[in-house]
Amino acid sequence: MKASRCSFCPLPRVAATVARLFPEVELAVQPGAGHFPWLDDPFRFSGTVETFLRG
Repeated sequence: MKASRCSFCPLPRVAATVARLFPEVELAVQPGAGHFPWLDDPFRFSGTVETFLRG
């Protein structure tokens, strides 16, 4: 689950609450990102996704 500090949906605190409902979820908050974190900081976003996929 990905959340951002500037986005109104989901806020990191809301995303953290939802994430606790799923035992295998990993929460990543991208500072400064809005609704399109892949555009706001594509290197950070792709790095986070790549790390997750490599597990």
